Amino acid sequence: LSHQHSLLAGLTTSTNSNTALSMVTTGPLNCRPIGIGSAAPKTVVTNSDLESFVETSDEWIRTRTGISERRVLLHTNPDDSSDEGETIRSLATTAAQNALAMSGLAPTAIDLVIVATS
Repeated sequence: LSHQHSLLAGLTTSTNSNTALSMVTTGPLNCRPIGIGSAAPKTVVTNSDLESFVETSDEWIRTRTGISERRVLLHTNPDDSSDEGETIRSLATTAAQNALAMSGLAPTAIDLVIVATS
């Protein structure tokens, strides 16, 4: 149930060589990634937390998966407009802002935004 939201903001035909991803080669459509941003939920669930309601242990999970903790987005009431908790939208917005900052470009210079979640 872990959600991590990442955003690859902008593939563009711009040729700004001052970006952190300037070493990326262009493709057949003459576009390249120019900024990557991500955001993860604040709530952390550790393997020890899982031990309280699932028959498992930190050692069992860690040795089989390598996972020691995961980030979880807590669901809020979508009908409550006063609830300003963490949402998929707020995480995507943060990721987009981070990607835009990395690109060094104005939002109007971005031709394409690719969003991925897991």
